[in-house]
Amino acid sequence: MSFRDRFPLLLSLSTQKVECVGTIRRAAEGSARWGLRWRRELFVWELELLDQLTAVIGAVELSEVEDLWVWRPGEEGWFTVRSAYKIVEAILQVGNRWGVEEEKVFGLISRSRAPSKVVALTWKALWDRIPTKQNLARRKIIDLTASKDCLWCEVVEETSIHLFIHCRMACSVWTKILGWCGINFITPHNLFSHLQCCFAELRGKIFRKGFWLIWHATIWVLCRVRNDKFFNNVLKEVDDVVEEIKFLSWNWYLHRLNSFPCLFYEWCWDPGECFKR
Repeated sequence: MSFRDRFPLLLSLSTQKVECVGTIRRAAEGSARWGLRWRRELFVWELELLDQLTAVIGAVELSEVEDLWVWRPGEEGWFTVRSAYKIVEAILQVGNRWGVEEEKVFGLISRSRAPSKVVALTWKALWDRIPTKQNLARRKIIDLTASKDCLWCEVVEETSIHLFIHCRMACSVWTKILGWCGINFITPHNLFSHLQCCFAELRGKIFRKGFWLIWHATIWVLCRVRNDKFFNNVLKEVDDVVEEIKFLSWNWYLHRLNSFPCLFYEWCWDPGECFKR
């Protein structure tokens, strides 16, 4: 509680409402008491309030050192994204919700070279914090009686897992993208398993770092295409979506990985060959 709210009567009697703390302290000429001034003599019961105030401020040790902002969760008081990430993760995570493999996926996300907003979207998708129709209805943002069917297939309720993996649009896009990358496996039940299956098919640190960009680009474009359908009633074909993913991931590859550059047609032909350079 501020002193203003805790001692309103003393505030009304003070003649130093707009003065700085340092000025009031220096008025005491180095003594332990503060140089507080009043517009009249204080009554006995008002002196009791003053004693309470001085007891609180008397314990404060002032110095001539310049004030600094300190981030307590970070090492040496410096702010880091990692420390902030751990705070948010601890707030959202209730109990031991994830297993060892899921925790490993969260650990890998922070190392991705994709743009931060894309990594944040992936993080929310894994936590099921994407504003799908199911989540919007759960938060009572849309009417509970309104249709919650997927915008693409219009058959199944739109959830994060359905939107990014199981919808026929998403399935078709992933089939073409994974085939382009030389990866083949049965569609898993969630995004954690999807990423783990992809990584199991890849060998080498360079390949995995490059595939991170492709995987993130697919999640990003699928979400953007879905929003384009929702807000603008624009439905793109699967081949157009795949082409957009290839171009976006190639652009990230050129600007975010310290690798030898390649032409777009080389990237479309075989990204694995570009990773080897």
